[in-house]
Amino acid sequence: MVPRSPYPEDYSFQFPELDFGFPKVTIFVGRDGQVYADARAVEEVLPSLAHQVRFSGIVDGIWLFDELRLHLAPYNISPRQIQDGLLNLFRLLRSSNTTFEHLKLGLLCRLEHLLHVDINNSIYTRTNGLMRCRRRFLVLAGLADITTSTRLAKALACSFLAISEEVMGYERTMWLEEWNSAFEFLSSLLPPPLYEECVYILTHGLNYRRGRQSHRKRIMYAPRSRTVAPIQHRRQLLLPATAGQLMRSPSADYALAPTYGAANQELQLLAHNQQVMVQNQYAMQNQLGNIEAAVAGQYY
Repeated sequence: MVPRSPYPEDYSFQFPELDFGFPKVTIFVGRDGQVYADARAVEEVLPSLAHQVRFSGIVDGIWLFDELRLHLAPYNISPRQIQDGLLNLFRLLRSSNTTFEHLKLGLLCRLEHLLHVDINNSIYTRTNGLMRCRRRFLVLAGLADITTSTRLAKALACSFLAISEEVMGYERTMWLEEWNSAFEFLSSLLPPPLYEECVYILTHGLNYRRGRQSHRKRIMYAPRSRTVAPIQHRRQLLLPATAGQLMRSPSADYALAPTYGAANQELQLLAHNQQVMVQNQYAMQNQLGNIEAAVAGQYY
């Protein structure tokens, strides 16, 4: 016979959280990756690690490293880049000065250094863009997402705004998606106005920068967007709704516009010839339809 407990069934024991008051914590990040940081700084910047700091004074950086590798697997970031990003952040937390400005300044200085290294290496930048700066930002954004750190997320967003002009000026368009992915990690941690401001800069560069280079004018019939977003292009139908697949493109509208300039007479002539060709095809289809109807009527 099992003895009956004197406590109610819904009674829960309240165990106090142990806090041994360690002034410093040890973080192990990979092989030969050991760094000491201020306990209070780690608790304030990375709140999800507070229980490790208070109980043992040791932060399991190996677990953080493995979680980040899984989190960033689609971006093919090397283990060395992840380890360097973690060590760089924890070195900023050596001091008990954990104000937001101190953290933002430390992150900004490191990102600017990596940005200038990428820009000065012109041959490397042509293929991989600003890879060092971009991937460091991705690693820290993934860490903020894993540890639910609003302070780190806000510091990263403010640092991006400070270097956004250089990033949008030198980064290749194909790599802007990785910057956008980093801000997807931070979307739930940032205030909506700050998040929208950062994403607007990336979206503006991704949508408006296409087709502006001079070498693209030789292979394009007309500019894609010029100065307005595609959603604001004028809708001018060339044919009735029954042939909606033959609608004229917005670029053809610009090529035929009288304000586009006399230097684009070849584009205007090409668009006009395309218009005449499509109209002739449509008229021929109508004539064939009439002939088939007339022939069919003779047998009835």
